[in-house]
Amino acid sequence: MKKMGNNIIIGVDHGYGYIKSAGTIFKSGVEELPIKPPFMEDILELKNRTFVVGQIRNEHPSDKTKTDEYYNLTLVSLAKEMKCNGMIEAKNVILAAGLPYSFFSAQKDQFKEYLLKKKTLNFSYEGEKYHIELIETTIEECLGDASQFLQREKTDLNEEREDFPEETETEEEPFLEEEPEMDPADKIDMDLLADMML
Repeated sequence: MKKMGNNIIIGVDHGYGYIKSAGTIFKSGVEELPIKPPFMEDILELKNRTFVVGQIRNEHPSDKTKTDEYYNLTLVSLAKEMKCNGMIEAKNVILAAGLPYSFFSAQKDQFKEYLLKKKTLNFSYEGEKYHIELIETTIEECLGDASQFLQREKTDLNEEREDFPEETETEEEPFLEEEPEMDPADKIDMDLLADMML
């Protein structure tokens, strides 16, 4: 999350395996529940519907706008990032997202419309009510998947830091339908994505 004047920029990496923001990472899985459970962990409540999020990984179509799954995952990512910053309400929010190079041209406009279909967001996550007012969604073209692109940018920006580990060059891997397993400690700096959206 970045604050730029009156605006708040939140970057979300919509991976096939994981959803990532500057401070959070969770599995890109969502499942609707028939009734509200007695526990609230990982529970999203939206329009009298209840979902459990992040406990499994769903199989997703290449076009992420075909279902509401990635929209609901986006809401959870926003809530998690806001919680990390001690917030439950936010105005003038710019949502920054990325699409893989192979899908960018065909899906950019559709994905932007999908994420911005409602500008005023009211929902509950883990028993906490959130209110978010979006003013814009920006979509960036990423090489490979967004996490690989951001990690390369992070490496370039930090190459002068003494405590940054050396990395060996590797061949560019083709885009995969599902991301490899990640350790939650290896979080992507989504502020870099936010910077690139400006």
